[in-house]
Amino acid sequence: MIIVPRILAFVFVLIVSLACNDGTSPVQRPAVEAGAIVLNGVGETGVTFVSDSGAPNSHIDFGGSFDGATFTVLNGTVLSTSSSLKGDQLYIADLSDGTLRRVQLPAASNPAGAAFLLTGADGSRNFAVALRNSRSIARVQLRAGFSDNVTVIGNAGECPSDVFFAGNALWSVDANVRCASDFGVVGPGRLIRIPQLVSDLGRDTIELGASAVSPLRAFVVGNFAYVLSSGAFVAPAAVTKVDLTARSVIGTLLFPQGAFGATMALGADGLLYVTAAIGFNPYLPKVYAIDPATLTFQGPFSPAGSHRLLTTAGGGEQAKCDAATADSRGRIYCVDNGEVLAVLNVFAVNGTFVRSAPAGTLAFDVTVQ
Repeated sequence: MIIVPRILAFVFVLIVSLACNDGTSPVQRPAVEAGAIVLNGVGETGVTFVSDSGAPNSHIDFGGSFDGATFTVLNGTVLSTSSSLKGDQLYIADLSDGTLRRVQLPAASNPAGAAFLLTGADGSRNFAVALRNSRSIARVQLRAGFSDNVTVIGNAGECPSDVFFAGNALWSVDANVRCASDFGVVGPGRLIRIPQLVSDLGRDTIELGASAVSPLRAFVVGNFAYVLSSGAFVAPAAVTKVDLTARSVIGTLLFPQGAFGATMALGADGLLYVTAAIGFNPYLPKVYAIDPATLTFQGPFSPAGSHRLLTTAGGGEQAKCDAATADSRGRIYCVDNGEVLAVLNVFAVNGTFVRSAPAGTLAFDVTVQ
């Protein structure tokens, strides 16, 4: 069985008591300043803004019907989704004024990744959402004075886990697993190009290769897509580089044997930051920095492997990072989940400890602004 981040979040729900509180003020308007945006997927769910200045955290509450494990942030707007366990919804949060909008998606569709689409000529806001269990992509249109418009585009793969917009088309990241039942692997992961017109049934499919087992996240840099596959017991996590213009795979970077990929973020420094763990008992994901141009791991490395060396305030090596990214200076922001609460640790480019701050309840994604 392949474990993906949303399943990990569900496991945490089963084993963790949520009676505790980290004292974060439920301020509904996060400050627009330098800092980190953290996605809290369990407990007091929503997005928490952790300021670089040390000012008190602020939080937009998503409520008890949320269990998201990933988000997408653009120009102060946050997109995330709740699974079928929590009502199949798209969440749109505005960091500038603290407002939240929920959009109902098809029942039992089990939404996953979401993406921004171009604003319409009529001023409409447009989004795309991967619907895992219905093998489709939802196009969501929001227009002032009109009801939410959700259009479902089928034939998007066996299990669309993420979606992005590039080259005037939607791209479905197909995990190619039985996500509606036992998560068994059907075949290697795929990228499926979906034309803009809903009536256009044409598809271009890019096979990602045997190393791409259960893709779960993708980012686009220039003409290239970078796809993180979580891996399985017989195949480690991998990042695959795809030329979207030539419709071909450029290369694949394999992680250490036994490593499961959990999260991936595109840092403000231009590097990809992946968290991956070898085994689940204990579950200790490490941070791997990847140069997209060369598809190679970047140091300074831990003596124990190809992951980054991050040193705690006490001088030891940081045990784990459940999600990570970096700012434009290359400082790494590492989310470290405890049993109930999350801590955000910041490390310098050389891996030395800079500071730590509470980051709300259990968190599964992070970015910087």
